[in-house]
Amino acid sequence: MQGTLTSLRFYRSQHPAMAAARAAWCLVAIQALMVDHAAASQSGSSAVHLQQDGVARADSGLTWRHTLPSLTTYTFCVKLFSFRRRYVDYMFSYATEGYDNELAFHLKYSEGELRMACCSRRVFHIEQMEARLLSWFSFCVAVDLSTYAASFVFGNTVKNVTLFDSLQNSSRPLEVVGGGTVIVGQDQDEQLGGTDKDQSFNGFIVDMLLTQSLLTVRDMTDYVSCNMDRLRTFTYILDFKNITEDFILGAETVVAEVGDVCRPGRDKRLSVFPEARTNAEANHFCSTLNGYIVTPLSDEENMSLFNEGSQFRDKCTEFDKKNAMWVGVFWDPSARLWKNQITSEEAKFKNFEVEIMPSSNERLCVSAATVSESASTTLQGVWDIESCQREVCTACQFERSLPLKIRGLCAESHFDRSYYIYGTLSFRPVFNGARLSRIEWRDNSTWVLYQMDNPFIRAHMLDSTDTGYPVGVHDYEVIGDKCPGKVQRLKLTSCRGNTFTCGDGECIDISRRCNLELDCDDHSDELNCDTLIIQPGYEKRLPPPKIDSNTPAGVAIDCDILLIRKLDLLSAQLILDVAIKRTWYDSRIHFKNLHSDHNLNQISDPMEIVWYPDLTVVGSDNSHVMSTFYVTKAWGQRSSKPLPDDDTLIDEDVFFPGSSNPLVLHREFTTTLMCTFDLTLYPFDTQSCPMLLYVADYTFQYVSTSLQNVTFSGTRRLLEYRVTSVIHRSFLHENKSGQHIEIVITNLYGYYISGAYVPTMLLVIISYLTFFFDLSDFTNRIMVSLTSLLVLASLFSQIASGLPKTAYMKLIDVWFIFCILADFVMVFVLVVINSCMLKKEEPSPPSFHRVRPFSVTASTSLASYPSGLKPRSRLFHKLPFKEKGTGWQVLDPRRCNTMAQVSLPILLSLFVLIYFGSVAYYMERVEAEFGV
Repeated sequence: MQGTLTSLRFYRSQHPAMAAARAAWCLVAIQALMVDHAAASQSGSSAVHLQQDGVARADSGLTWRHTLPSLTTYTFCVKLFSFRRRYVDYMFSYATEGYDNELAFHLKYSEGELRMACCSRRVFHIEQMEARLLSWFSFCVAVDLSTYAASFVFGNTVKNVTLFDSLQNSSRPLEVVGGGTVIVGQDQDEQLGGTDKDQSFNGFIVDMLLTQSLLTVRDMTDYVSCNMDRLRTFTYILDFKNITEDFILGAETVVAEVGDVCRPGRDKRLSVFPEARTNAEANHFCSTLNGYIVTPLSDEENMSLFNEGSQFRDKCTEFDKKNAMWVGVFWDPSARLWKNQITSEEAKFKNFEVEIMPSSNERLCVSAATVSESASTTLQGVWDIESCQREVCTACQFERSLPLKIRGLCAESHFDRSYYIYGTLSFRPVFNGARLSRIEWRDNSTWVLYQMDNPFIRAHMLDSTDTGYPVGVHDYEVIGDKCPGKVQRLKLTSCRGNTFTCGDGECIDISRRCNLELDCDDHSDELNCDTLIIQPGYEKRLPPPKIDSNTPAGVAIDCDILLIRKLDLLSAQLILDVAIKRTWYDSRIHFKNLHSDHNLNQISDPMEIVWYPDLTVVGSDNSHVMSTFYVTKAWGQRSSKPLPDDDTLIDEDVFFPGSSNPLVLHREFTTTLMCTFDLTLYPFDTQSCPMLLYVADYTFQYVSTSLQNVTFSGTRRLLEYRVTSVIHRSFLHENKSGQHIEIVITNLYGYYISGAYVPTMLLVIISYLTFFFDLSDFTNRIMVSLTSLLVLASLFSQIASGLPKTAYMKLIDVWFIFCILADFVMVFVLVVINSCMLKKEEPSPPSFHRVRPFSVTASTSLASYPSGLKPRSRLFHKLPFKEKGTGWQVLDPRRCNTMAQVSLPILLSLFVLIYFGSVAYYMERVEAEFGV
């Protein structure tokens, strides 16, 4: 009661309306966080509540009436419950003349760190503590200054540390000098003065102890676990046994009894929301506040729900006569069990007046009532079975001190960014800022965000309703704050980590943001989904900044040849479908909400808004190409961790820097390349068609290209050729960085083997076979040979008409010419043989004596030979001709035919071996050159 009277006296000194509102809040806040005297057990401890109105001030706290002796060893223990954090929360400050931090302990909640200053020197700090707002935190530290050693106990953790002395070379011994002054809850910059409201403590301090003895780890563990029986036998320099006698209470500092601060569930809080909601709506609403429907686990917790709900009787009975509130227990018809909504396991605690096992096959819910239907008898929180569609009040329970965050405030704003729900005003819970601000329901008409130590800095929620809450996205009219704009859109959210807040406060995983699916009921997860964010001052015509003075902006190129539409030998053209992907980094841009699947990171009209490497494509001899684009798309490629969250933005969008996440431009097009074909070895030829890519607008000092990958994903087998390989290399074109790609294609000569070489060879063989016809059957022999010759000429003309006309002979031309000549020779030989046959049938002229050539006897002279004839050499005596009469009878038909039968196959085979041997040699050389 002392705290209540103090609060009332303080608020009467303020503006009447403001004082009444703040006093009402204070009364309920203290009632919610402190147990009344009747319920306090023997384990209850004396506590002081500093800055009970929540306003930071320099005149609160406790001033010790005594002085400390000099200390070289000491043990300090304390239990804390903090409502708000200041810049630094000093719980203990001891100052002597000339030394303000002779001994001091303070917490930095933002860093999870406890720091101790001793002997005017900072000597140690303990990091990574679980000291949170609205949670009880206990610790003990035993310090031996002579050995620079300290033992620190908090929770279940024990740490032994070596003290750091910043002035070890000083002649002054390391000890706590006696005779100074102690203030609890403030920092002294001089004895009994120099306090700063930003270095004060707001909350409960319980069982503070200071002794010259070094407590053991076991003793300190007993203190932290509230086992105080043995510790009460120790002698202490300073303790809280007689607070009002030993200390002078500052402003807004009261003394009260609290229950067991070590009891299970001591940090649980609950708040009642007196609006009608179904069970599903209540579950959703509590989840948006970082809580869940209250689920009592003991009679004590059920009684707390009853006491809290009784305060809202006037409101909740307007739509439910029993003043009922939902309880987080439901009937599971499939398991035939009452289950806990949080764990989905069987409920261990049930407070039914008569427990019933429903026969219903539908899910049923549970409510707890504070009055009977006649409003005459208190039921002490008895549970009842309800339809889940019934609308009753909601009680939300908060297990841990996780705050709600407000987003959209500028960096210079006076308002807090973290808020906790405790206390009640005008039958509505109060949202208390972590430092200076508060959001409360005022005048039964609107939610007001204001700064507690300066109510003139405030913001009114414009879309307030009788049943609405500030959770989610709302517009505020702002007065007195530093943020620009009279109306600001702010978001109060319980979501944290990798989550996104929907417009109604619901939390979804951040991966479901901008994923082309409607996950929020208000569809806000698919709004403002632009992937690309351009920084101010962006100039589209300039390439990305250099990494350093010697490193130009790099562009990685991936080329995929999708298809060869047409290979036109006559027009010397190659028509391709090509996909080129360009990847580059630009530090002037940011990406928003990048997904691992790049299909969700699409950017609309990228070439209209950002710089991109425009590639020029040329063919053989730098000939320009004709291209038709049919696919253009761009996206951001996630390849690094996101930037830290920026709560000045209303949405929890995840941003990625362009310096470490590339921008990708993918274009698919059809292009017509000029390709200079060399058909000398046709149809055993291999062609190489170049495609040159380079950045036309910038020299290599500003933009450099690299070819990451070249693939051919289309059908390699064409009608007449086959793509055997794609090779590439870098090159400079007019001092511009580019890439040279060659498409190597090899002729599929199988058609010519079967359609030209084999038929022509057969025709030659047919012509050759005429030499095996009867010598007297000249008609058939000549007809077959001539027909073969005519067919060869016709076939040659037909095939040559489909080939490009070249000034040089192609390999297939050589073959046809040889075959025609061979056939012509055979026709000629047949005619000669037939002519000889006809002469042989004529009457024989007078015969000469047969003599052997050059076998001239002594009696024989050259004058004895017919006129014009000379003796023949012995080498020719077997040739198919002989002298007859005074002349020569040449070309014996049979011998001539036999000679043709033998010599023609040899000549043909020799040509074929030379011809195809040359082809094999050339193809092997091409394979080695291109790596086919």
